Amino acid sequence: MKATGIVRRIDDLGRVVIPKEIRRAKGIEDGDPLEIFVDNNGAILLRHFKPSTERNNVLEWLDNALAEAKNDKDRESIIQAISFVRKG
Repeated sequence: MKATGIVRRIDDLGRVVIPKEIRRAKGIEDGDPLEIFVDNNGAILLRHFKPSTERNNVLEWLDNALAEAKNDKDRESIIQAISFVRKG
């Protein structure tokens, strides 16, 4: 990890401001989601979160399938299929 020399305090709501220079350098825009990790040494890591295209495609398919399901039996079949795929 590279030290930046920048120190920020946590406010009373638990927020920390990421400096504009770092956000600009890393391509982080207002409203972008950040994924939070904690490593074995106790370091807190932030990573620009970008969901995978494959995951988005599966979620889109699931939304469409559930919207088109005509009854609870159809919905249950879709849920069983997802469970089967997850077990792989």
